[in-house]
Amino acid sequence: MPKTVYMNSDLIKDVKTDLNFLQSVGKTLDFYGVPYKAFAYPKEKSPHYWILKNAPKDAVILHNSLMCAGTIVDVCTASYQKLKANRKFLWNYFTPTEDYAFNVNTLPRARDDNFSPASLKELNQPVRYMVQKGKFNISSTVDPRKIGRQLAMMAYMP
Repeated sequence: MPKTVYMNSDLIKDVKTDLNFLQSVGKTLDFYGVPYKAFAYPKEKSPHYWILKNAPKDAVILHNSLMCAGTIVDVCTASYQKLKANRKFLWNYFTPTEDYAFNVNTLPRARDDNFSPASLKELNQPVRYMVQKGKFNISSTVDPRKIGRQLAMMAYMP
């Protein structure tokens, strides 16, 4: 029996469009027999915290987002990692090409970042940082079928 996938997204375009994208991922999960729950952008500021607080401990997690240096640093902190624990977690960067996120060498601080320390100006090799410090699985695509296939594999793993 596969684990249930819990999915949410940053506000990428608008709540309806983002939720429709997650439902498209869900169609692929349906094909593989994987149960899922998709959630709209939560009202609280940090959807990447919200999903962990609201998903069961045995769930597979998908968070869909744009690239933000401050968020990457935040999700690699000890407090976030403690909340994440040993859950299977796929962080998808909603990027124009499949290898885009993997080729970003330096990610500048976002103009609307009002939560990171002022000292954070940029983040070098953001995907490597997330994998090494946060132990995340990373994808970089706008193709919901590719995300769904990756999540299905994760849901069937012990």
